[in-house]
Amino acid sequence: WMFCSSWMSDDMLLSGSRDEHLCIWSMSTSKRVLQQSDYNEDTSLAMISPLASVNVTSDKIRDIACRRQKQEVGVISPSGRFAVVNIPTMRRTLFYTLPMSDHVCLAIDKDERMYAVGSLHNISVIDAKTGRLEWTLPLPPGCANVRSVLFRDHTVAIGCGTGQVLFCDTRKRQLLTKDSETVTLSAKGGYLRKDVMVERYFP
Repeated sequence: WMFCSSWMSDDMLLSGSRDEHLCIWSMSTSKRVLQQSDYNEDTSLAMISPLASVNVTSDKIRDIACRRQKQEVGVISPSGRFAVVNIPTMRRTLFYTLPMSDHVCLAIDKDERMYAVGSLHNISVIDAKTGRLEWTLPLPPGCANVRSVLFRDHTVAIGCGTGQVLFCDTRKRQLLTKDSETVTLSAKGGYLRKDVMVERYFP
């Protein structure tokens, strides 16, 4: 199944999946095949096949981040294999393994100058131009399992599997603090809406 997707343009989508393949999809030129919906017998879905598919990490693709100005995409696997792929040729231009473990998420800043990678106990920043690992920041005790990273100018929001959101200033290479304490947002219990999807697949 697919772990991630990202729009390269208005009609071109990239996806990464468990089968180790990076795929490129076209919304305008791909041949469409109608298939009956599993949820409603009276409706059908238009199915398309990818324009191209390539194995870039020999591992599951956990997340991708498009560098649209350069027509390339960054790819991360759970084992830390980081690759950069040129989209027009679908060829790998960079590949190496990061030293951390359990990589889950990848993001690129608005100016497409740096990637942020979230792993089990750290976030790492990679120079998008050179592909070089610039620095790694460990998370404080009690915060682990980074599940999301998101840029806003020079700040990266870090969502942890333990229910906290932290903020990193990429210029100072440190977590935001106030009165000498790390700025942290903590989630509460939450609510699960029991719809058809939940009842069918999570009884």
